[in-house]
Amino acid sequence: MDSRSNGTHPRKLTRQQSIRNFKIKMAFQPIIDIFKHTIIAYEALVRGELGESAKEVLSSVDACHQYQFDQQCRFRAIQTAVALHLKSQLFVNFCPNVVKSPALHMQSLEQLTNHFNFPKTQLVLELTESEEIIDLNKVIQLRQYYQENGLKVAIDDFGSGYAGLSWLVKIHPDVVKLDMSLVENVDKDKYKKAIIQGIIVTCNQLNIMLLAEGVETMMEYWTLKKLGIRYMQGYLFAKPQIGSLTHVLAPLPTQHNHNRHTA
Repeated sequence: MDSRSNGTHPRKLTRQQSIRNFKIKMAFQPIIDIFKHTIIAYEALVRGELGESAKEVLSSVDACHQYQFDQQCRFRAIQTAVALHLKSQLFVNFCPNVVKSPALHMQSLEQLTNHFNFPKTQLVLELTESEEIIDLNKVIQLRQYYQENGLKVAIDDFGSGYAGLSWLVKIHPDVVKLDMSLVENVDKDKYKKAIIQGIIVTCNQLNIMLLAEGVETMMEYWTLKKLGIRYMQGYLFAKPQIGSLTHVLAPLPTQHNHNRHTA
């Protein structure tokens, strides 16, 4: 019987309940050194209890619960990483707007890493550029706490959001992740190539690690490699795996793949 006929939508109700109670899982996607074709780190990506995407999960979290949700994501990411015996760096997203006190936030983070005996130096906290920062001074203070405690900071979705180059000046990130909007079809777009070339020069001069995310075709891969980008992440190498780590990378195909992931 089709559950839509009585309007109950049991799967939908279950999904919304699981997200509201923060019954989440973590998927891990590897970050690649393409010069060596090896995995150097993993990004933890939130998923719903039934495998819902990060977008679905985040859209179902009420504003009043965002702080608790943000904390639980870090807790689950580190908990799962330890259970999987992760030894490389772990990239974890965080939302600075929900942090009330940078000092208490750092204390909570230290308690979390101590609880799981997870070295803080393995953590890279990703600040997404797609979200407008309400209090930049608070973010700068957070950055100082992280630096003093050996944590690294990444700007995620760089080139797609609110701040752009001014964040490099004020936040001094360790890592910049090129947004997939710049990566997508870069082989066909001279403007994207020129913009990326400028970012490469800037990051090299500031000793910032530059990472291209959302790499999905061989043409994008070869173009970015030719431009000089060493670190990449995307479906071309590996999809995020829920509750497991990709340890071995298959050799890259020799034929150019022009198709992008559309799911």
